[in-house]
Amino acid sequence: MEVNPDSIVDRILELVSEDDYGFWELGWAAGIKSSKDPGLQAFGRKIADLVRSGVLISKRRNPVSEMLEVVPFNEDELTMQLLRLERPSPGSDYWFGLPDRA
Repeated sequence: MEVNPDSIVDRILELVSEDDYGFWELGWAAGIKSSKDPGLQAFGRKIADLVRSGVLISKRRNPVSEMLEVVPFNEDELTMQLLRLERPSPGSDYWFGLPDRA
């Protein structure tokens, strides 16, 4: 199933307006069900575009406090994480949220 890029952005923004979400949760909500999904690369590009434009911020769970902390974003790292969408690692993978909740 082909995923509409505009609907990807709409769904991502709808979710992060509520709370921070792991990349895998955002992907699943946008209709990306596996790393073989034809919309996977478009989804990754949309996430990267939203981070670069300052709409989203990237976070990662601190291993000591277990709290999410803002971290620098690396698109290549997100691409690698997307390749294992079915097996996310919530403790070390990217989470995304809105800047006003940093």
